[in-house]
Amino acid sequence: ALKSGISSSGVNIRDLRDSIVPILRSELKRGGGCAGIYVRSTPDEPLSTDAIFFDGDGFDLPAGHAQSIERLFASEDFRRADPPDRGVIEYPEGSLERYRNAVLREVDLEAIRGAGFRIVVDYGNGFVGSILPSLLSELGVETISLNSMPQSPGIIAPLREQGPLA
Repeated sequence: ALKSGISSSGVNIRDLRDSIVPILRSELKRGGGCAGIYVRSTPDEPLSTDAIFFDGDGFDLPAGHAQSIERLFASEDFRRADPPDRGVIEYPEGSLERYRNAVLREVDLEAIRGAGFRIVVDYGNGFVGSILPSLLSELGVETISLNSMPQSPGIIAPLREQGPLA
């Protein structure tokens, strides 16, 4: 609904799909957009949703600006573009790889590899569990991973009843 509302006002959208805030920030910093929105389930309130707004450099918008945008969107008091002027929704490829390369360029690889780090990481079944293990491995960090399988919000696996297996 958010994407449809934004594109109906004539704004083009680059949907990073499942992602994490650092990747969104990285894409904005490299010129991948003039602003960004990250939508997530509210921590500790899975039935609520947060929208976090970023400027074109990947920094959080001040709270007052973000609240103004939320009020505008909730009131549905924004210009609707004519059909030929509606925004396009695209799904860019390679944002994860660009982020990974940017991290590896910015850190002292030899120092990290030489330090022999051994850590335990609880990924909280979030999307970062599909990104960070390979990056840490490339950095030579030995990890014990907990809860590394991403799960879709709101999907709860039913409990299996005890009894004989069929």
